[in-house]
Amino acid sequence: MACGVALKGPAKETDPPKTQKAISKLVHNQPGISYTDIVTVISVPESTLRYHLIQLERSGEIRKGRSQGRIRYFPATRAPSSLSGGPMSAQQRQLWNMVADRPGMTVRDLQKKTGIPKANLYYHLRSMVEYGTLFQKRKGRSMAYYHRDPAELEYERELRLLIWDLIRGKLDEATYGSRKEKLKIKHGIGK
Repeated sequence: MACGVALKGPAKETDPPKTQKAISKLVHNQPGISYTDIVTVISVPESTLRYHLIQLERSGEIRKGRSQGRIRYFPATRAPSSLSGGPMSAQQRQLWNMVADRPGMTVRDLQKKTGIPKANLYYHLRSMVEYGTLFQKRKGRSMAYYHRDPAELEYERELRLLIWDLIRGKLDEATYGSRKEKLKIKHGIGK
């Protein structure tokens, strides 16, 4: 009896840890999955799904990005999990390793070394740049590719979470400053 009204049947409750695990597993298995696709696969109300996506982002397990005009979700641990057989394909791992061994390679260099068609190279390189495992710089008329250090990626992720807490008012300026310095020391930034 709630507010004088009898409720029919037991209230349907979802198990938050179970739902979050399912969402996290889906995002890790299908990096870049769109919100619409998650709604289709996970059978929970949209408000519940939004809540769990926000919780997973805050915990640092997943991250949100925009690609092809849609909001997409990715695993937050980019390079380390990618290199251990996560979301990268075999060709992407091969490209990442080549760029890590010889930074500044262009598409032409990579095509000569791998024999992968240019269209495929552009596709893989663009997705790796969007994902954050590589970055590109202009080198004459072409783009040169460089790998991202996994420690640097983790530092950036943790710093974004700190900034988010500062914006939401969970941290004051002094606490933010001290935690930021601890992060720099932890990740060896600014030595």
